[in-house]
Formats: sequence, C-alpha cells, structure tokens
Amino acid sequence: MSYQWEARWVRKRLELGGISIEVCVDESTGLMACPVCIDVDKLCPPGKKVLVQPPEGVAYFYSVEDLMNHLKAHSEEFWGRERRRRAEELEEVEEHEEEVEEEE
Repeated sequence: MSYQWEARWVRKRLELGGISIEVCVDESTGLMACPVCIDVDKLCPPGKKVLVQPPEGVAYFYSVEDLMNHLKAHSEEFWGRERRRRAEELEEVEEHEEEVEEEE
C-alpha cells in the first residue's frame, strides 16, 4: 500500500458565492490545496502542469464547500488572535495598576 502519489498540480479558478479564487488542484486525486496555506504561484504556476510532491502542513480538500469553510476559518483565526492579544494587553495593564496601588 502506498501513502504517496505523483501529484499533477494545475491551477483552476473557482467561483464561490460571488468570490473568485485560484487554487491548485491535483489532477490525479482531485484534491484542492488551500490557497492561503501555500503559495499558489510556486505549487502550480499559470499554464503549467507541475509534478511536485504535496507540501506538508497544507490543508487539502475534495469538496469546494470544505475549502470555503477552511478559508473562513483563516479569517476567523486572525480575529481570534487579535482578541487574545488585546485580552493579554488588558491583563498586563490591570496587573501594572494593581502593582502601582500596592506601592502607594
């Protein structure tokens, strides 16, 4: 049993709810690589079929719906990180204020 395959990456444009994105699709399996997790220009340059082993640490999807959910998660991850950063800053300010009050 083999866990690797010879991926043939081609670039395809998908229209999703009024949004147009370019993704790399493996012709042999139909897997779509997340265009945020990878550099589309390197994995599948325009107008070329490229034989490249699938990069590690990249999300792959069979369905457009799953890819869209993953792309939404990328945007929510930013806001989640931003909220956590602000909460940490607020905690630091509160700790500093408590230290100042204790010194007085």
